[in-house]
Amino acid sequence: MAGSYHTEPSKGDAAIDLAAYRGRPYGLGPRVPMYVVSPWSRGGWVNSQVFDHTSVIRFLEKRFDFHEPNITPWRRAVCGDLTSAFDFTAADPAPFAAMPDPRTDAARAAAIPKQVSPQAPAGSSPPWQEPGIRRARPLPYALTVGETIADGAITLRFAADGTQAAVFHVYDRTNLTQTPRRFTVEPGHALDGRWPFDHEGRYDLWVLGPNGFHRHFMGHRDDPALLSGLIWRATTTEMTLLLPAGHHTHKLIARTERIGATTLVTPLTEAQRSWPLSKSHGWYDITIGAANVPNYLRRVSGRIDAPDRITCSDPFVMVPRV
Repeated sequence: MAGSYHTEPSKGDAAIDLAAYRGRPYGLGPRVPMYVVSPWSRGGWVNSQVFDHTSVIRFLEKRFDFHEPNITPWRRAVCGDLTSAFDFTAADPAPFAAMPDPRTDAARAAAIPKQVSPQAPAGSSPPWQEPGIRRARPLPYALTVGETIADGAITLRFAADGTQAAVFHVYDRTNLTQTPRRFTVEPGHALDGRWPFDHEGRYDLWVLGPNGFHRHFMGHRDDPALLSGLIWRATTTEMTLLLPAGHHTHKLIARTERIGATTLVTPLTEAQRSWPLSKSHGWYDITIGAANVPNYLRRVSGRIDAPDRITCSDPFVMVPRV
């Protein structure tokens, strides 16, 4: 895609801009925090949509009706424009706290003779996560990953049914020396990726997406074929697993991580099993295993957003798992 790949040398950085970097995608930079302060964002809400530095420009585009031509189509598809961080229908009418005028104190401090230059401490403690969860804005993602196993390989289908494109990162855990494969899927579309089994017949794939979206596919070529026929259906109220006929012969179990509770282990004996999402604020984390198929595992975790449900930041980050 034009503008997304490093094809031209950078004359100002010739010493570090090596020829080996040509043809590589720019991608997004490291994650950094951002505070959004306005009458339409009060209350300590968090927003986990993918943004980057061009999102600020696109917010201005939205407000003042202009177009910045140097933002690539890929960034426009993957990164939001910051409007989801606000609720413009619910402005808080209370005024902001009065801010003191710092100029008098600044002038007095500047006049102090023989001022010292404080040195940074030699050592520092590691950062720590503030406890608890925060209310979270709904996000525009509705992501699914399906599977097919045939001809000595596993094929995954990545789909995005929301209103925002998403990038899926796939790590092959049987060969961690390889860089992850990445799939950018625009809304209403799907892409396929194929991974051959390793020399021992194994496959072990981690799929990561925005806002904690995770899928894990692990197994062996000798696993019963029907175990690749699990179908997940997500609604705003529940996650439902549809099981193929004959599944009971493999003694499938579900391990469910629950907020502030021990892991719940449930034998899967019926043709389908549902997990409600209302009490978990839309978050889910379910692992499927088989008692007599030791190499087999499927895991789904993430969050389902609903327009009429206030959700929260990831509760599993804050709660130790027992």
